[in-house]
Amino acid sequence: GSAFISWMEIADDATWILARRVESNGLLGQPLLVADSTQRRSSGFPQMTRFGDDLIIAWTEIGEASRVQTVRLKWKATR
Repeated sequence: GSAFISWMEIADDATWILARRVESNGLLGQPLLVADSTQRRSSGFPQMTRFGDDLIIAWTEIGEASRVQTVRLKWKATR
């Protein structure tokens, strides 16, 4: 088995949402850039769920009209 993890990373004035696969033996897959984000707390934290062979990641995009953004990744991607 394996799992996916996501996190937010901040460097200078940039903030990103990233994800990666973690194998049961602890081996880490390559980080995947999911989206640009913001350091503002109102953006919340990314949420993930598995949907069949895919992984759905959702987060709040802050702007004049905030909205939920999603991305769909292949769970069983070639390693």
